[in-house]
Amino acid sequence: PGMDYFENFKNELEQNFNKYQYIICVSINRVKSKQIQDIRKFLRNRATILIERRSLINYYLKHELLYLYKSWGFLIKNIKGNVGMIFTDEDPRIINKILNRFYLSAPAFAGHISTKNIKIKKGIKPLSPSQTPFFQALGIPTRISKGSIDIIDNLLFVRKKEMFSVSHVVLLNKLGIKPFRYGMKIVNIFKKKLEIKLSYLKIDNNQINSNISHIIKKNSATEGKTIGFSKSHLSYNIYLINRNIQSFLISNADW
Repeated sequence: PGMDYFENFKNELEQNFNKYQYIICVSINRVKSKQIQDIRKFLRNRATILIERRSLINYYLKHELLYLYKSWGFLIKNIKGNVGMIFTDEDPRIINKILNRFYLSAPAFAGHISTKNIKIKKGIKPLSPSQTPFFQALGIPTRISKGSIDIIDNLLFVRKKEMFSVSHVVLLNKLGIKPFRYGMKIVNIFKKKLEIKLSYLKIDNNQINSNISHIIKKNSATEGKTIGFSKSHLSYNIYLINRNIQSFLISNADW
């Protein structure tokens, strides 16, 4: 890239750090450029995505944007390789749901270590009987049903932390099984220089509202005659409690 690229990147980096309230760091291991382009397009006007080498971001923060490094330098200290940062004012849970939509399935590769147990379900597979010897060599019991191979039992084909062999990969490909999914994965969330724990992404507003509503209704059923709860009063209380809970969870780094 020419000097214009670096100058534009520095300006964009500075602008985004100062403009948005959330900075979401994402892992981009094995993420394809087409995935990143599609996510950028979908998030247009809602978020800005910057992806660059950690060393370049570190250089600008340490030397040309030093006032930002004092506040934000810690963002990249524990990140290796390329850095993906999403700058946004949207709730991180919304961003996370969007990122999950763009995950892609991927096949296994010989020599790689499996990160999970991979199972093959029993039943008829769209493979001709001529493939039977291959299954026999792998010790997988089969029979012929309706002119196709029928795997007799469910089986644990590859165990977690086991290395994929060529035979593993060939069979999974024959069965059309792509056991892995890759996409942008959120690894850190920051708001106003405070870190929000990733467990925040699992909070369900509907569940919170349901729980609060149940508690208030239960209390109002026993004490409503003396307290004088109305439906509007109940709804407003739910709104206030939910808002306060959300505000507390987002603004506290140690929750």
